[in-house]
Amino acid sequence: MPANVNPNGAEGSDGLAGSMLLGSSLLMPTILTVDCSDCISSDSESETYEDVHVSPNNRAMRDAQATREAQKTKAYYGPKVTLDPPTGPPLVVKEVIGGTVLEDPARDPRITAILPGLTTFSVSVHPLHLANTRAMWTSTSSTSIIDWRFVRLAGLLPKMVPLRHGVDRVELEPFPGGSGGTTMHVYGRVDVLFDAHGYEFNMPCWVTDISFPLEIILGNDWLRVCGLEILMGGGKMMIPKAAARRTRAVEDVYRME
Repeated sequence: MPANVNPNGAEGSDGLAGSMLLGSSLLMPTILTVDCSDCISSDSESETYEDVHVSPNNRAMRDAQATREAQKTKAYYGPKVTLDPPTGPPLVVKEVIGGTVLEDPARDPRITAILPGLTTFSVSVHPLHLANTRAMWTSTSSTSIIDWRFVRLAGLLPKMVPLRHGVDRVELEPFPGGSGGTTMHVYGRVDVLFDAHGYEFNMPCWVTDISFPLEIILGNDWLRVCGLEILMGGGKMMIPKAAARRTRAVEDVYRME
């Protein structure tokens, strides 16, 4: 997993700051020079127009309004988050992603969307714990992935470490044989803390587009990293043992309120 680097290296960018490409033409910004020698006031004239002409009451009202706007902005966007750039040596990764969903045309699509099945189950992803989040475990995946859209909705974007264009090479190949010989587009890597089957797991996942109605596909790395024992029986999957903290069980039901 990449640690934390500026993906926008300065190489090759000299002299192009502020320019933009339009079609095949490179438009350079116009530099406007203004002589402000006549605009500089002396120390005795350093008071601004606002200092002289705005009454204390109006200034207080203006400051109060600015404070309210700042509070509204903070309430909407939340606390400021620093997005650390990725750093570290180049990544060279090649993994296989398995898992299939059989779509029966005669089946109610609402049932297909919920995906009740032997190896799919409800999960609760920290920190937002969005309802109706589902995961699948498949032994045909060598690694774990999470859907790009869900990363945004679940509040995980600030934690995601993006891949560096031209530096990192991560190939996720659908099993078996890929999808027309193509690989899945990978946006980055993120550590996902989630509750499932009465345990709290912390799994690094590659961020990509999952075409199934699932948010997470867990691979064999999940078993290895979390020390899982999995049992299949009675039409469901059970985890009798895991090297993870015990927590609440997530009810496997579609929630509407």
